Order: sequence, then structure tokens, then C-alpha cells
Amino acid sequence: MLIDCYAHVGTPRFLLLDDYRSVMRATGISKAMICPFENCADLVQVHSALDGSGTIRAYGLPMGRDRAETERGLLAQLEAGFEGFRIAETRLAEMPEILDIIGRGGGIPMVVGSRGLASQARRLRAFLDRWSDSVIVSPHFAGPTEVSIFEQDPDVAALFDHPNFYVVYSRQTLFDQRIIGDWAAHVAERTGWRRVVWGSELPVPFWRDEKVGSLVAWAEALTGDPVRLADLRRNNAERAFFSRPVRPVAPLRLPFDPRDLEVRNDAPMWPFGFPADTRLPALLVHEWRRAGGEDKEPLSQFASRLMLEALDARRGENPALGNDAQGM
Repeated sequence: MLIDCYAHVGTPRFLLLDDYRSVMRATGISKAMICPFENCADLVQVHSALDGSGTIRAYGLPMGRDRAETERGLLAQLEAGFEGFRIAETRLAEMPEILDIIGRGGGIPMVVGSRGLASQARRLRAFLDRWSDSVIVSPHFAGPTEVSIFEQDPDVAALFDHPNFYVVYSRQTLFDQRIIGDWAAHVAERTGWRRVVWGSELPVPFWRDEKVGSLVAWAEALTGDPVRLADLRRNNAERAFFSRPVRPVAPLRLPFDPRDLEVRNDAPMWPFGFPADTRLPALLVHEWRRAGGEDKEPLSQFASRLMLEALDARRGENPALGNDAQGM
């Protein structure tokens, strides 16, 4: 059994919920924590995963045109059954009161940042001290950096040493391999292997042609101890997150349309290059130049448009995509 503590659901950028459930079945993922992203704020589809069983726990986003609307949005998501919120540390710096709202609502901050969350470490530790029954979870190794930061920054050390702070091992293959191995090993030992959990970050690894099994294997290579492996794969997540009472599920009534507040940018697919079929390049460039070439648009935009047109022609086979494909 495997518990996935970080995956993205939502169109047009990420996974359809049905596709993620299919991945769960195929890879032995029994439970999951899913969330949207500022670039794909499909809160409706993420919310649709909630069925009262607690098998999938959904995390929302702190969105809003101002502080008042953001607070109403946070409360609306908690009332609808969201477990907590994915929050960038830069967002916390802009609106630190987000943590108080989450604390009062019994929610969980899922904090993403860099350098061991150094810029917000003191504030996050204070949250855990104030709301003693809460936890914080941080994907992507909570911002890997040189392990010397634990000696240089007492706030980072205090945060990572708190018994209710959990680190998600995700995105490992994209980090500087000279740093991530030492960081992952140090964090695991620092927490006694009791506060590290595994996350897939799906579908992003698919954009790098990676398999779920290889992501699990990377983390498991850190230890051969079966007890530690079981803790990493499932036991820590079960104890910290999935043993918590299931929040009641209610209709999602947001004070805004999250699509209006999305941050629009490109999806970083195939960051190491696209290993295209050797029959493709000449034909693709030929058609691109016939259509106007560099005077009209970059080759990547032309290729994206071709794929969207091809997928649009097949869309009748998957009505769940709706018109979102046009927003990619």
C-alpha cells in the first residue's frame, strides 16, 4: 500500500480526477492528498473528489482580490470539506493572517517554498505552537538546500524539529542531485523517519517521461530498513493526516470564480527536451513554415496548437474535458 501526499488534479493543466484515480489503481496508491495550483485553479474538480470516505483529502488555495475576499474564500473551502490549503511562502509573507484563519478552522497548511522555508520558518513554528492539534506539511522536501542551514538558522532547525511538521519527498529528480541526496538523508534522520512522507507530484513527472515506480524507488533507496520504508510509504501519512476525522462535505460556494484569478503561464513540459520520433521534425518544421514560421509564432506554439486541434477532434470520446482544453 502506498499513500500519495501530493498530487495535482484539475483541467486544463493537470489530471482529470478519473485519470488520477486510474493511476492510483494501477500503481497501488490507496489514499491521496490532492490540490490545484495557482496556474490551474480547478477547485471544483478537486472538490468533486470528496465523497466522505476520507480516502482522498483535498487542499484548496488562498485566492481572492483582496484580504476580505480571500478570507471568505478560505472559509468557503473549509466549509465545503477541504482539508487545508496549498500556500506558497511568498503568499504567507503577503498575508500572514491566512494561518490564523486556517488554525481557527482546524485546517492544515501545505506550505511550498525554498531554503527550508527559511523566510517563514518562525511564523510557521509559531502556528504549530499556537494550534497544538494542527500539523503542517511541506512538499518538495520543504525547500532543499545545504544542510548547514540547520546550524546557521535556528528558526529552520526549530521548525523541522517540531513534532507536527511533516516533509513530503517529491520532485526529487528535478533538484540538484549534489544537494538533494544529502538533504533527504539529513531530514529523514532528523525526524527519525517519523515525519517524512512520499508524494508523486503527478502529473508533472509524466511531463519528464518518468514513471511512478521510479519516484518511489528513489526515496526507498535512502534506507533498506523495512520499518522505515513502511513509515515513508504509508504509516506516517496515515498517522498524521488520514487518521484525522473526515471533514463534512458540503457544496462549494466560493465568493469568486477561481478561473478569473489564475496565474497564466506555460506548462514546463519536457524540461530536458522532447525526445521526438525521428520522423517528426522535418514534417513539423515544414508545416510550421508553410503556416508563417517564425514571422507568425514560435515552433512550440504551433506544435501546441496542432496537438490541441487533434485532441479537440477526439474530445467527443471524453466529455469530461469540456471546453477547458481551449484554455491550455
